[in-house]
Order: sequence, then C-alpha cells, then structure tokens
Amino acid sequence: MDMGFDWIVRYGYGAIFVLLMLGIVGLPIPDETLLLFVGYLSGNGTLRLERGKYALLPAYFIPGIRHVAALVVGASLLPPTVFARFAYAGALLWSGTFIGVGFVAGEEWRQLSPLIHGPLLLGALLAFLVLFALILLMVRGKLTSPER
Repeated sequence: MDMGFDWIVRYGYGAIFVLLMLGIVGLPIPDETLLLFVGYLSGNGTLRLERGKYALLPAYFIPGIRHVAALVVGASLLPPTVFARFAYAGALLWSGTFIGVGFVAGEEWRQLSPLIHGPLLLGALLAFLVLFALILLMVRGKLTSPER
C-alpha cells in the first residue's frame, strides 16, 4: 500500500482512480485505507475533494462506478445543492438514455439489448476516460503551480 500512497502523492486524482478501479476488479487494495489517506490529504490541502462533481455525470454509465461515485462525491463536503445538481443530472441522463432506447426499440428490445450493451459501455468508458484525462491535465497543472 505504501507504493499506492506514493502514487497518490505524486499523481493525485489519477492514482486514486486507478487504485480504486484495481480494487473493483479484484486486486487486494484496501479501499478503506486508501480513502482514509485521501481524506487526510484533503484535510491538509494536498487534494481538493470538490473536483469529483464532474465525475457524477459519466459515472452512471459505468457499471460498478455508478454505485460508488455518488457515495464518494457525496461525502466530499460538497454543498448539497451542488451535489444534487450533478447527481440528479447524471441520473436523469442515464435513465433517460436507456428508457429512450427501449422506447424506440419497442418489441425488439430483447434482441437489441446485447447488441447495444457493448457499444454503450465502450462509449461510456471512452467518454469517462476523456473526461478523466481532461481533469487529470487540469489537476496536474494546479498541482505544479508555484502556489503549492
């Protein structure tokens, strides 16, 4: 776990994301310890927890992440109105997408489901990775600024 802590100090949010993802796929990474460390770094000003609000929108489209994202971001001391705007918008977008596709597909929804599940998941993953890369670039720029 010390190597993981070093990654977090060095790479910030990107390392947190990767370590949490590795824990989800089954590697023995103690999420609780990891999140305690993230809380510590947030408390001392090394990390800022409110950058997670932008992750709520695409997180709904990624199985496994949608269940954790709202909990983690909700615990990040965001004002409830800010959290609600992003969480509700993500939930509306996610549910509206699948309800809309089902509405358009009609009776063919059972045959369509396996055909669209893969591309939708891939598209959502790509969108999330692009968003993640943009956030990482913004964060790295702030972490290397002379103010810190």
